Amino acid sequence: VVPGTNLVCHTDIIEGVIEEGKRNNLKVKVFDCQLDTDKEYDIIEKLISNNIKQVILSPFLTDSFDKAYISLVKKVQDAKINFVLIDLYLPGLSTPVVMSDHFELGYMVTEHLIMQGHRKICFSCTAGYGVAGDSHLRGYKTALTDYGIKFNPDISVELSLDFCAEPTQKAIIKILKDNPDAFTAIATPQFSMTYGIVNALKELNLNIPSDIALVGAEVYQNPDLEYVTHVVRKNKEIGKRALSVLLENGNDKRKRHVLIKPELVVRSSCGVNRN
Repeated sequence: VVPGTNLVCHTDIIEGVIEEGKRNNLKVKVFDCQLDTDKEYDIIEKLISNNIKQVILSPFLTDSFDKAYISLVKKVQDAKINFVLIDLYLPGLSTPVVMSDHFELGYMVTEHLIMQGHRKICFSCTAGYGVAGDSHLRGYKTALTDYGIKFNPDISVELSLDFCAEPTQKAIIKILKDNPDAFTAIATPQFSMTYGIVNALKELNLNIPSDIALVGAEVYQNPDLEYVTHVVRKNKEIGKRALSVLLENGNDKRKRHVLIKPELVVRSSCGVNRN
């Protein structure tokens, strides 16, 4: 069950699940929520009522703090359905999950800029709106601490992921208009926020990386963003591991929490800070 099959990240996950399914002589049926949480709830309720035996759930990122969704997954658990969550764990529930290492995502984008000599690094994430964003922010703060840099809340942007490109753009513009020297670099583990940051710097006539350096999220072969250094989540591997964990849980009832480390793809958006 995925939020939307039109999203590249989900098509990669599905491809991984199907490949692993073929290897195990299994057929995979995909349920597309079409980016509609009501449809998501309806699909899961129907799977429960139809006595489905095994299911992989890929929650919306906003589901992690949604009490109704957590109750629904608890209902899946209580129905003795063998299931695995993809890329998101739920607070308070002991569930098997295969996910990107979100802490590492936040740490990685920050550390790369620190290694380039930057000390004033703005960070944009979804902390406060989901467990992934909270982990991203912890990674950012830990990287700062590890390199002896004090966290500055004035250059930490926390927004909901829903349609966040424009709000991110406005937030970055406000910070730099209030203080043009607020930061020399900016990092984010979210694609939409990456796009919003690029637009903000363009609007302010600031060049990347000579004025502001940037590390962003997976740019999905977007030609306008190919120059952006970015982190890549291994979504196909996540799909493969999710099915293997599902089968392992079905055999021995173990609970698994598998973290997949992302990769950093270095492009030209991270100039060395010469200040």
